[in-house]
This record gives sequence, C-alpha cells and structure tokens, in this order.
Amino acid sequence: TCPSPPGPVRFEERPWESLGHLWGAWHASYVGTRSLVVRYEDLLWRPVETVGAVCSCVGGMTAPPRDFDPILDSYGRGLSRIGNLRRYG
Repeated sequence: TCPSPPGPVRFEERPWESLGHLWGAWHASYVGTRSLVVRYEDLLWRPVETVGAVCSCVGGMTAPPRDFDPILDSYGRGLSRIGNLRRYG
C-alpha cells in the first residue's frame, strides 16, 4: 500500500522529501536543454495530432492521414490487445 501522506524516498543514494520533489527536480533538469518531452497519454489518445505537432516542431511533415489503430499497428495484427481480450477474457 502507498504511505499516506507520501514520505521520503531515495534515488541514486540521494534522499528526497517526496516522490513529487524527485519528479520536479528530474523534469527541471531538462529546462534549458534541447529536448522534446511527449506524454505517452497524448500518443495513446491523440496519436495523429501529437505526431503532427512533433513533426511540425522539428521541421518535418506528416504523411497523409490513413486508417490508424495504435494498438493493432503497434502490436501487430495477430497479437492485438482487443483480440487477446476476446480470446482470454
């Protein structure tokens, strides 16, 4: 179970007041660098728009839209999540 309220954590032998403090420092370390952070949720729920925004950001162009199923296209036609849920419940 999770501690309530969240307590101290250790990462790379350094103590942090909480996991939130560690995450904040982790993300702050990227400020001022040439990096692009893309949330997994955006790729999962809005893949066409997200990839389009990334391509635009880096000076590229997206391919013409097509039928796209992120689950089937990622895992292959024979091992789809939906098919396995139907098969194995």
